[in-house]
Amino acid sequence: MSLRSKRSEPASATRREARLWRALLGAFGFALLGALGLAACARPAPEEPELGPEPLRRRPDGVALDPELELPAAREWAHSRDGVVALRTPLSHERAREAVRRFFLAVSREDLDALRQAFASGAQQLRPGAARGEEALPAWSRRFSRLDYYPLTGSVYWSDDAIEIARLRDATLDADHFGIASTLADEGGALVARATIASARVGTPLFGESLSFVLRRAGDEYLIEQLVEDFTPP
Repeated sequence: MSLRSKRSEPASATRREARLWRALLGAFGFALLGALGLAACARPAPEEPELGPEPLRRRPDGVALDPELELPAAREWAHSRDGVVALRTPLSHERAREAVRRFFLAVSREDLDALRQAFASGAQQLRPGAARGEEALPAWSRRFSRLDYYPLTGSVYWSDDAIEIARLRDATLDADHFGIASTLADEGGALVARATIASARVGTPLFGESLSFVLRRAGDEYLIEQLVEDFTPP
């Protein structure tokens, strides 16, 4: 072997080692780049910022599943068999006395318009115990034409403190005292008022000894439905 050949053997080995290291470094770099790429792909997406509570949204108004309870029309009285009913607050007996006073004041003035307002529609004038009579307003118009009631103006010619008030159903049990028909139907919670005449005559008889009034409620007052009197004008 020549001297040149011996000197070239270490150089060749050095070159082989350099190529090997370059190959190893290349493989390592490729692997490192791959690992970094996988790490980048696996990184979680950035979190979205948290929002505040969702504002309340107006929802449509609720719909009642059950219909509203509609009360029946109010009335004066009812039987226990009638079921659910609506009753009016009863008027005081003083309202009944006021109806009697309006009648007597209208008579003392011979005021047919005031009498018309005191009477219910179709009010009747009856004799005691009678079931039917005549229309009250025409009957008093005839009395005014035959008798003079003006001298009674300004006087209390009836016993105001002694006006008796009873429910119609109770008054029919004492029909002779009140002078009404015992068969009179009690519909609508009617009252009966009985007034005694303190001054029945001013020269000429003007009234019977007493008058009884069947009163029916009309709103916040009572109107005269029947007027019972034992009197025959002269």
